[in-house]
Amino acid sequence: MKEYTNHLLKQFKGGDYKDFLAYVYGTFENQINTKKKNDKYLVNRNRLLQYIVSNEKTIKADLCKK
Repeated sequence: MKEYTNHLLKQFKGGDYKDFLAYVYGTFENQINTKKKNDKYLVNRNRLLQYIVSNEKTIKADLCKK
């Protein structure tokens, strides 16, 4: 999860923690709407969002470094 979160952090253009959560949600929403295997992306999105919420302080620190 950490590697994928770091990848999303690199792609993320500015904003705060809440904007990052919205960005992650939107990124997966686009994949869910364009792919036929929606369940896989729903599960991955939910797991990643849980990881981000659980590691809020670390994510905020990484966002501040940008």
